[in-house]
Amino acid sequence: MRTGSTEYNPTLNGKPLALEQYERSRSLAIAPDKQHFLLGADYRLRYFDRQGREVWQQPVPGTAWGVNISKDGKLAVAAFADGTVRWYRLSDGEPLLALFVSVNQKTKEAEHWVAWTPKGWYDSSPGGDSLIGWQVNNGKDRLADFFPASQFRERFYRPDVVAKVLETLDQDKAVARADAAAGRKRSGPVVLSLPPAVDLLAPANGSSFSSPTLTLRYRVRTQDGPPITHLLVQVDGRYRQRATVERRRDTEWEGSLDVTLPAKDMTLSLLAENALGDTSPPADINLHWQGNIDPFKPVLYVLAVGVDTYDAPAINFAVDDQGKRTDRKYLNYAGADARDFVQEMRKHVGPGRHRLYREVKEKVLINEQADRSAVLDGLDWIERETTNKDVAMVFFAGHGKLDRRGDYYFLPRDFEPGRYMSSGVSYDAINSTVSRIQGKALFFVDTCYSGRAAGRRGNDKVDITRIINDLSAAENGVIVLSATTGQQTALEKPEWGHGAFTLALLEALRGNADYIKDRAVKVSEIKLYIAERVKTMTNSKQTPAVVIPRNVPDFPVVALP
Repeated sequence: MRTGSTEYNPTLNGKPLALEQYERSRSLAIAPDKQHFLLGADYRLRYFDRQGREVWQQPVPGTAWGVNISKDGKLAVAAFADGTVRWYRLSDGEPLLALFVSVNQKTKEAEHWVAWTPKGWYDSSPGGDSLIGWQVNNGKDRLADFFPASQFRERFYRPDVVAKVLETLDQDKAVARADAAAGRKRSGPVVLSLPPAVDLLAPANGSSFSSPTLTLRYRVRTQDGPPITHLLVQVDGRYRQRATVERRRDTEWEGSLDVTLPAKDMTLSLLAENALGDTSPPADINLHWQGNIDPFKPVLYVLAVGVDTYDAPAINFAVDDQGKRTDRKYLNYAGADARDFVQEMRKHVGPGRHRLYREVKEKVLINEQADRSAVLDGLDWIERETTNKDVAMVFFAGHGKLDRRGDYYFLPRDFEPGRYMSSGVSYDAINSTVSRIQGKALFFVDTCYSGRAAGRRGNDKVDITRIINDLSAAENGVIVLSATTGQQTALEKPEWGHGAFTLALLEALRGNADYIKDRAVKVSEIKLYIAERVKTMTNSKQTPAVVIPRNVPDFPVVALP
């Protein structure tokens, strides 16, 4: 079988292969059976038999620059001009899976990725679920609304389904198999109810203001969902005001809202909330303050929890393949991680130009101090005390675990294996705290799951990515710094004296991450430093993540002398 030109007029053994007008063939793959071939072109993928008869064709999102066929002859894969790689069932061309990887333009390395099925089931890196979503057109004279996949995380974030799509070659079978493996009831059809949408009409992006009271003009749309009940105002990603709006039958209307703002430059965000509690994507503008700047430094609030010694021996010591306890501890340095993190932050408090914080107020709970009651009290304390002028840091090091329903728990010192709800610290308690903190909020999570450490009724496969994405969603506005992503284990070594993540974090705060040499270490610089440092320390076995919500500006965490 010979093919001819790769331009406008490809041929097979001298016989023309039909393409659309002005379409070029760009790529070719021969099937393992030598009886078929796949042609990638500008507008379509086309699968032919050896006589040149078209078996199937599939529209494509961009020029197919590369195509291939799996060795078993079941899958076709194509790389497209839109930056996606997509898999198709070779027998009939049915689309199965797509992958998009975004690249950091400074480092030229992969930064975020997302993989999704045509029905919307997806898996992603931390922050990756903002790369895809649903577009809703509003007519030829109006901008379309875009709802990122992160708005529907509870319904569509299914790494287990994505992992089985190429195995089953069928989306519905992948869902059924994933549900069976997780012991959950079979998922029914997903009904997509869109959240509301909001536009900020005034002031314009980049405007200046000199009075703390500002009037916002907005337009809201309910889409096909329930009525809008509240408008939420955020400053630099943190909640500032929640205003009740009168329920209306209109699907779209305009209004105004008076807000009181701090005297500083800021990113202001407006979100609409409906009766189900669903929020719109934020409408963001940058505002510049034209007045006196508050000379007072913020207070730093720190809650640091580190547990590596538990009351229950089954949590402390690893077991062998026969289930017998060994003398090897699962964790050894979580307490040191929490203690040294607080000690490092204390260095950046007090008078002097290189000190960012006026004072530090802290609760440090290590091992015997970190029982469930104390951890919950600490969460209540930091939420209650932090004002909108302050900075709050929550640092958790220890074991993290899922119960049999798949809910995440941090394990305090007095955790009783199998009794998650009554003796663990739930993710809901953590989320409700850090998302409600009024000032800047940073959540450091260096938690490790280790086999049977929390009892056999738990789920060993903790997916920390879901938690990272929940907390860092625009509506929560939390900067999350995590030791791992996905289902990785956080690593530690005696020669480090810490977990890999915490050691890299401490080095970053001490100045190793001051890449631009301005004597300040910003969140973005910490992100870059720990990504490379942990990768090197662990031989790429551990991938940390730092996710900054889109409406939270980058800022210095510490200043250097």
